[in-house]
Amino acid sequence: MKRIYSLNVSIMIYLENSRKDHFPGMVQFYDDYPIKGIRFVDISPLFMSKLSMEIVVNSVADFFRDKVTMVVGIEARGFILGTAIASQLGVGFVPMRKKGKLPGEVYTASFKKEYGEDVLEMKKNALVEGTHVLVVDDVLATGGTFKAAAQIMDWAKVKPDYYCFINLNLIPENYSLNGELYVDYLIDMKGK
Repeated sequence: MKRIYSLNVSIMIYLENSRKDHFPGMVQFYDDYPIKGIRFVDISPLFMSKLSMEIVVNSVADFFRDKVTMVVGIEARGFILGTAIASQLGVGFVPMRKKGKLPGEVYTASFKKEYGEDVLEMKKNALVEGTHVLVVDDVLATGGTFKAAAQIMDWAKVKPDYYCFINLNLIPENYSLNGELYVDYLIDMKGK
């Protein structure tokens, strides 16, 4: 059986208790956006705070230091976090884009999200087989994006470690992604 490893905590992991007070207001919610019935999670205030970005990026980089040799960021907010984390780790960065944004041969995986379907692509020559990869995205809602990313990582024959910033707790228990994945959270939105 495929398993997903997760650490669900009430507010933060990896961060010292003294740093938790830097995060109020860093996550904002917008009901009925982009369509009626969807609650949009906006983490752009986090990006606007030098201290909060530094804490998040350094915390993730410290955890994954010497464990990964490449970072993959999922479009679009995964680019922001992913490039900063890759820089802090001293490793390269590979963008995983929406359909039709990359030239050359690509891996393509479809997925369902809360309000429709989408496609992720990654260049076939972007990663060397066996590379230890950290895949970065901003929000984990239904798991569809990570499932597509996991499929692409399987095709690329790399060894992914997964990191996600916000857990919206929409993943059902015993949910299976491709292979044994490590999904971790800095902020768990349970009860929000």
